[in-house]
Amino acid sequence: MTRSPFAEALRRARALLQDAAVEPGEQRVHAALLAEVERAQAQLAGASARPGEGPGVIKHDLLAVICHDLRAPLSSVLMGGGFLQKAIGTDPKNEPMRKIADAIVRSGERMNQLVRDLHDLTHMEQGRFTVERHRYETTSVLDAAFEKLLPLAVKKSVNLEKQNDAVGSSVYCDRERILQALFKVVDNSLRNTPAGGTIRLVATSAEQAVRFTVSDTGKGVDADRLAHAFDRAWHAAQSPREGTGLGLALTRGIVLAHDGDISIESKLGVGTTVTFTVPSGSDRQAA
Repeated sequence: MTRSPFAEALRRARALLQDAAVEPGEQRVHAALLAEVERAQAQLAGASARPGEGPGVIKHDLLAVICHDLRAPLSSVLMGGGFLQKAIGTDPKNEPMRKIADAIVRSGERMNQLVRDLHDLTHMEQGRFTVERHRYETTSVLDAAFEKLLPLAVKKSVNLEKQNDAVGSSVYCDRERILQALFKVVDNSLRNTPAGGTIRLVATSAEQAVRFTVSDTGKGVDADRLAHAFDRAWHAAQSPREGTGLGLALTRGIVLAHDGDISIESKLGVGTTVTFTVPSGSDRQAA
């Protein structure tokens, strides 16, 4: 029997929490979050069993669970973890406690991001996902993405390069959503590119559009996996260790909401390239 993508996503969230519970001081926090995830799983199972209710109702029920039952405790965990980090300070004697506090915040942030991703994907599938488009200089968007992603690349010992071949152009977009799309693609590259590798972030002018390209020197994927690159349901059936599989699916949804196109190419042992277009904003003044 094939599990629904949402059930698989919750299963992955549960696995993430279990894997992250490595410090004794985190056990209570993780147990509370795990209980919320299990409650969401139970409600989804109950919704599936109710007669006369289709997939749309199930997704709506799950969205309500995620937004109401997970976001509130996650916010409390993140706030408490932040206060704990400040209270501990930088005294070397408090190093063990600081590691625990840092781990609590990291785990909470990962879960919080998963909740936001599921929320966005649900809206995409229901046709309720919207973007607020304005015109921005391409350079400002590319620079903002690069500045946000560079620390992550440095942490992974991966070279992040930027190339702007669209100077003077503008894009008609929801700036934060396009930055989110670029972040998701580069994050995927970072997870598949070894230390010492390179990721290139490029913007070029196209016909009535700007083309963003992210290429890496990572391990690449074979043709079978490449065919499912944007299929989150397929990713959900894979090993939990491979991640939630939501990133590229979200990116595709964001690009399509902008009336753009997206494609992916990859070769084993060589790397992967993801390209998407965003409509040009050349007909009006850029923000």
